[in-house]
Amino acid sequence: VANTRIEIVPNSQGIRVIRDGEDVTDKIRSVEIASLVPALAKYEAVHRYVFQTVRRIGEARNLVVEGRNVGTDIFPDARGTKFYLTANLEERARRRLRDYEARGYEQPLEAVEQALAERDRADRRRRVAPLRRAEDALVIDNTSLEAGRVADILERVVRRAASGSSLGQAEKQTLVRRLRREKKLHVRLRLAREALGEMPKELAQREEIPVSFTQI
Repeated sequence: VANTRIEIVPNSQGIRVIRDGEDVTDKIRSVEIASLVPALAKYEAVHRYVFQTVRRIGEARNLVVEGRNVGTDIFPDARGTKFYLTANLEERARRRLRDYEARGYEQPLEAVEQALAERDRADRRRRVAPLRRAEDALVIDNTSLEAGRVADILERVVRRAASGSSLGQAEKQTLVRRLRREKKLHVRLRLAREALGEMPKELAQREEIPVSFTQI
């Protein structure tokens, strides 16, 4: 592991992952690799190498980093905005299956769902860097949201933060308490709008608030 060199290289196809000169972007998203992740993630040496590699890449440029440990263990003091994206297990399995099918892999939906559930349990229970939400992360349940709508929300929050108008910790806590107490949907939506700015019409018409500020 110590002799492996990982690089992130942008090109016309997007961001590519290069390992020792080989493009492994598609390989690391394969069914075979996904099934190995929980077992490998238990080893401290693997975590240490991954953390050091991601930090090295992240400290050299401005970038968006995603991963189950990024906001808690890799960049706990990140100056940028942290998000914790979640969705129910059934929807996550459907999305993963579509991703597999686009890459030419065939898997039963039930098997994909079971694999995700097992990885969740393993990640939460492992001794080294267990899966958990960062205390300063904005939690977004995107079960019923298209990717474009989620991107709109993330961009709006990031722009507010960049302009100096982002919510402080005390404001987040106050908003959480108000949202939890309030039973009327239209009032909860108004509170969320006030915090995030104007929401897309699709969100305002929903029967639940897709974005919640959560203090863990």
